[in-house]
Parts: sequence; C-alpha cells; structure tokens
Amino acid sequence: EVGKAMLNAFNNHPYHWRVIAWRRVMADSNAARVARALNHRLTDIAPASVCSTFCTAIIPNPVEGLEVFSVKSSKLRKTMAQHSRRLSLQGPVQLRMAREEGDIEGFFKEFLRIESSGWKGEKGTRTAIALVPDARDFYNSLLAESNAAFETDIALLYCGDKAVAGQFLIRTARWEHVYKIGFDEAFADCSPGHVLLQLAVERAKASSTIDRVSLITGRDWMKKWAPIQEPTLQINIFRHMWRPLVERAGRFVLTRFRKARSRSVAPRSPEVVLPGRK
Repeated sequence: EVGKAMLNAFNNHPYHWRVIAWRRVMADSNAARVARALNHRLTDIAPASVCSTFCTAIIPNPVEGLEVFSVKSSKLRKTMAQHSRRLSLQGPVQLRMAREEGDIEGFFKEFLRIESSGWKGEKGTRTAIALVPDARDFYNSLLAESNAAFETDIALLYCGDKAVAGQFLIRTARWEHVYKIGFDEAFADCSPGHVLLQLAVERAKASSTIDRVSLITGRDWMKKWAPIQEPTLQINIFRHMWRPLVERAGRFVLTRFRKARSRSVAPRSPEVVLPGRK
C-alpha cells in the first residue's frame, strides 16, 4: 500500500520522472520492504556497501551476536587515552549538544567552519556545505523541521573555548545517524574526530531513547572500532518496465567483462627450463 501510494504520488506530479533512486538503504529497512513489494519488473535491487553501526542498548529479542558498544581493543583504548590527554593540554575537553544548549544557529555555524577547515574547503575540493548554497539550504531545512519523530542535532567537541570536531546528527525510530562529520585539521595529530565519536557513542549508551548509532558508511578508518557491519541495498524504481531489464543486462555484461579481464592480466608463474632441454 505504501509503495502504490508513493508511485501514484509520483505519477500525478507535473514533472516527468524516469527513476526513483535510493543509493543505499538498510537491507532490513521499511524502504527495502516497500521496494520488494512492488512489481519486480519496475525495480532493480542490488547489494551496496556496508553500513557501520553500534548497539547502545540491550534490545528485547536481540539479533544473535549483537553486543552493546565497548572499545574492545586495548591498543585503541590506549591510543584514545593518549589523544584525549594531548587535547586536554590545550584546554578542557567537552562534548556539547546544540539542542541541549538551545543554540542551533550558533552550533551549525561552528560545524560549517570546522568542515570547511580541511580538504573540503576553499583550498581543496570546495565540497564543504558552507561552499555549496543548495547543500547549506538543505541542512538548514533539516534543522528547521526537527520534531519528536525526526530530530536533528549537532554535536561539537570543544577543546577549551574552541570547537575542534563536529557531527551532524539525525535521530529517528530510536536510531541516531551520524549524517555528516568534520574536524579542525589544525588539531589532526590529536584525532579530535575519533575522540568525539567515542564520547558521542558513550552519550548515546546513557540515553534511554537511543538503541543504535549508525555511521551510515563503512569506511576503512571505522574498522578499528569493530562496528556491526549491516548490509545495504541500492534500489532503483523505474517508471517504465524495460529499464530494469537494461540495468540487469548491463550489470551482467560488466561483471563478466571484469572477470575475463582479471584472468587475462593475472601474473603468470615464471617458466622453469630444465637442464638439457630447450
């Protein structure tokens, strides 16, 4: 019913659309259920990269092996303690939340400054939110539309009176999603982003309203935290039935081509010439 209502809404819209693209959704999410319930001739569903999550509460009927977050690696615990001490030499280290302090505008301004301080900024790729007007308007709209069912927030890590790392957060259905991150590269040797991550997840553990923390992506740097690896899907819902056939055929041909190419360029073992033989 949800899928039919969604397609009817799109079909009755004045603009002409060709595909509804969900690049990465959780494999066990309601979005995935909607896509699977639609006519399979309209949809193309394929595996996507994993999503890293942390369990922050003991959930009734937990999935087997779902452990509540803790820093399991003694090496990581030692490293994080060193980073925290190094930061504290420049001022008290503190986690501060925008909603708690009632200063959404000020926290967002600081987050934009932090995110623009590094490789996304003026001297880098220029992809920081502050440098893309449409993106800035989008994040402003998310902050403005925050409510009990869909709450946005900003977490900042302060070192003294200076914010050195930030997270743009979305909370819904007892999940907290770390939607965007940034850190001040002037403090890079102290890994303020990792310090903030640990404090933020520990804060979520102490909350009665958050069961899981999602990092949304599955980057290599996250592996040291030993998160739960959640499968995700890439979903395309097409207006016309012939397009999924083309998508699947193209993916099949590309996969076969890549396999054939990898075999053709595989290194060969050196030839051994026995004595007395040419």
